[in-house]
Amino acid sequence: MTQHMTNSEPLTPSTEMTSMSSNATVDRLLRDGAALLRAAGVDLPEAVAGSLLASLQDAACATAPTSDNLDAAAISSTMADEFYRLVDRCARHEPLGYIVGHAWFRGLKLSVGPEVYAPKPETHALLDFATADLADYMSRNRSEQEQLLGADLCTGSGVVALTLATEVGNTEMIAVELDERAAAWAQKNVDAHASKLHDVGSNVRLEVCDVATVAQTALSLRRGAFDFVASNPPYVGARGPTDESIRKFAPAVAIDGGDDGLDVIRAVVSAACELLRPGGRVYIEHEDDQGFDAIDSGVPGLLEATGSFTAVEDIRDQGGRPRVAVATFG
Repeated sequence: MTQHMTNSEPLTPSTEMTSMSSNATVDRLLRDGAALLRAAGVDLPEAVAGSLLASLQDAACATAPTSDNLDAAAISSTMADEFYRLVDRCARHEPLGYIVGHAWFRGLKLSVGPEVYAPKPETHALLDFATADLADYMSRNRSEQEQLLGADLCTGSGVVALTLATEVGNTEMIAVELDERAAAWAQKNVDAHASKLHDVGSNVRLEVCDVATVAQTALSLRRGAFDFVASNPPYVGARGPTDESIRKFAPAVAIDGGDDGLDVIRAVVSAACELLRPGGRVYIEHEDDQGFDAIDSGVPGLLEATGSFTAVEDIRDQGGRPRVAVATFG
């Protein structure tokens, strides 16, 4: 769990780290940044440090940024100094996306602001698994000319819908969002990536509606036709978020999952039962204490309890924690 900083003094690099700014390397910056973030109790410090440096380079990293996919030649002493300043702000739990107005995530430059939840490194777990899984699904269930049909429930910035549509390709995505302000950010991001979507034979359409009723309203004519449902829904319970950046900055509608954190996830599971075709797949991101080890087996248990899903799994994130419930419908 994330710990909170108690020191009001700026978190700065050590003398040794500072002396290296003039001849900084990607490896050194990522290592030093991760060390500072780890000391501040920031989750997944290596991934966060990579995202900070990628933002400074305006880099389009297809996966979590590492020394292998960042530009070593672009490092200057000025960039290194700015990197350490951003690390300090991040160590104080200020979301980078809100500072610069956008977040690079898996090669997508996504516009974000205080009205929408900024993409978090934990979501790589859902996207890493789903993109590989859907490539296999497509090879077994679709011809090269036939599009997949997918739904992203609780789309927020549109990161899940856009990533799956662009990385899997040949996919029609319906992105569903309840909050009109967040949906506006998602639409902006869909419009910004229209050319990339076209190039891979995909498209994304926004629907502003409640997940609890989406199968009876906006998507009623396509019930039972979806190849997959993906969701990164609100899943924080009554105790509130332990991550200080979420507690201070995230919009409540994007994180509030009810008393046990599962209210919206229950609606997602119910919608998936109505939307999916036999053999269709579901991917649901959840809190790290909502996996198989939770009371009543958490989100995987909700899927099993419907009696409609088989092959229920729980995928771990980069930190080794339960993060994504996966299952097959029918």
